Amino acid sequence: MAFEIDDLDSLDPALVTQMLISTESRLRELHPELDLKRGVFHDTVMYYHSVLEAAIRTNLARYLSGRSLLEIERDPSLADSEVTDSVLSLYRLQRRPGTAGYGRLTIVLSGNTTVTVPSGSVWAANGQEFITTQVYSAKAEPETLANDSDRLIYQLSDGNYAFQIDVVATADGPAGKLTKDAKVIPNSQPFNYLTAYVTEDFEDGTAAQTNDSLLGELQEGMAAKALSNRINMRAALRNITSFANITDMSIVGFGDAEMLRDQHSILPLSYGGRVDWYIRGQPELRRVVLSKSAVLISKEYEHGVWQFSVGRDDAPGFFELRNVRLTGVNAAETAGGFTIVLEQRGLDLTGTGFIPDIETQEEGEYSRFQTAVVQFQDTVTNVTALEVGTTQLYEIEAVCTPLIAEIQTVVSSRDVRNHGADALIKAPIPCFVQINFTVNKKYSDQTPDLEGIKQEVMSAVNAVPFVGRLDASQICDAVHGYLRNSMSITGMDLFGRIRRPNGTDYYLRDSQSLVVKDDPAQMVTAKTVQFFLERENIAVNVENSVPVPV
Repeated sequence: MAFEIDDLDSLDPALVTQMLISTESRLRELHPELDLKRGVFHDTVMYYHSVLEAAIRTNLARYLSGRSLLEIERDPSLADSEVTDSVLSLYRLQRRPGTAGYGRLTIVLSGNTTVTVPSGSVWAANGQEFITTQVYSAKAEPETLANDSDRLIYQLSDGNYAFQIDVVATADGPAGKLTKDAKVIPNSQPFNYLTAYVTEDFEDGTAAQTNDSLLGELQEGMAAKALSNRINMRAALRNITSFANITDMSIVGFGDAEMLRDQHSILPLSYGGRVDWYIRGQPELRRVVLSKSAVLISKEYEHGVWQFSVGRDDAPGFFELRNVRLTGVNAAETAGGFTIVLEQRGLDLTGTGFIPDIETQEEGEYSRFQTAVVQFQDTVTNVTALEVGTTQLYEIEAVCTPLIAEIQTVVSSRDVRNHGADALIKAPIPCFVQINFTVNKKYSDQTPDLEGIKQEVMSAVNAVPFVGRLDASQICDAVHGYLRNSMSITGMDLFGRIRRPNGTDYYLRDSQSLVVKDDPAQMVTAKTVQFFLERENIAVNVENSVPVPV
């Protein structure tokens, strides 16, 4: 059973000492003739008997701590997970297991000759290993592709070649959720190998649900699964298997200052019947690559301005569009892409299904009904010989959180939606975070695991609920397990950029806390904003600044 300790060194020394004193006392009563002073009998027989007795008592305490809901709530960290699962199953709660991240890699080659990647091939990134689960054969000619494991080699704009393979993490957890363009290193390089990077954000890669998290959903387990009050609504959504792993949600309705959609009347009064349901589909940002045909709309010397549109189904509820580049460019080598000179957000409220009541672009921002028209300047393509109206293919990264469209479809369906109201599903208003701090250590101390630190910091920030506050102490707690001896943290710098629904940015910066300032007229409050942190926005400096005693 999981409640049994597997390392005697983890026992509480005070409990072992207590057992030793108790054993000595009992032996003196039963056999006063024995010499119980320190020696072979004391240090070997009595001591190890006391260690085993302490282990038995510790195991028993752990078992009892998870035997009832009351005991589990007293200290969820001590309660055995299997016993906790049995107790909470009575309340219709089931622990969400951990998942292994999986996704696609782009392998860049210097030539277009056939390359074979064997099954079990190992690729490493962020301290995690990923493997192929089948043999991949990359070929230059399309007519030679015989099955799904055959991959076509295509040419990049820089003259190199590339093909793609699928990999899966060897262990469950968030470290296996790689982000787009992250570099990966093979244990054994294929022929003509140059580099490799993540094609698109990986799927899954989640840790198993903790006792604390499971207890936090206790009300939802017992609640009716219906679109009525907030607890019931959350329970109804998590009860759907495909939505069970939603990171967090916030429901704004009648009486909330952030609710603007229930004021669509002649009188400036709220009349209810409207819900803005903010959903964070996963802890990390998701980056979706869109392939778009852009049209040349103006020319200036040899370069021009191009325009494309993003439909409501391309990346529902997207936060931002980034890294516009020509199709076929080596994504790992591009730095930000072309400059966007205009981005006009809009709405697409067409369709035959039920459409929530939305009047303005701001009300529908970050929903599945959001659209955009984008203009950018291509500084690579020579347009001297091109006519205005010429089209060309580009790739664009849409930064978003998943499940916005899927959830909207479910809650707007006739059998699910409240017959007297509408629910508009939105992604949270994003606060993009950057964090810098310094780890101080002795010159003789080994440098801590910086990748592990970044992973823990990222997980901590991305797990902050709808409270509108991110504290430096949360970062320090996440890093604490990586610090040894006299190591310390100084120079904490927290920076946040909130992209408001009207498209403007609001900036936060502090050394202690990022606090969201309530602006309900812009729908920006603690109930609507979530903090998002990516690995590349964490800077950890290491300084040998702790003095060594002489």
